[in-house]
Amino acid sequence: MDKGTVIRTAVLLVALVNQFLVATGLNPIPGSEQLWGEVVSTIFTGAAATWAWFKNN
Repeated sequence: MDKGTVIRTAVLLVALVNQFLVATGLNPIPGSEQLWGEVVSTIFTGAAATWAWFKNN
């Protein structure tokens, strides 16, 4: 595997873990409001998944 694939996979894993934490009610970004955290997490997950999918295909 090349370096770019490993980095994209790591970013996607971080995004998925973050999304799971938000879905279970844990706020992974301390000091922020719940809605703001969910919006940022969803955007981050979508961007990482799209980036990983396009770069790997």
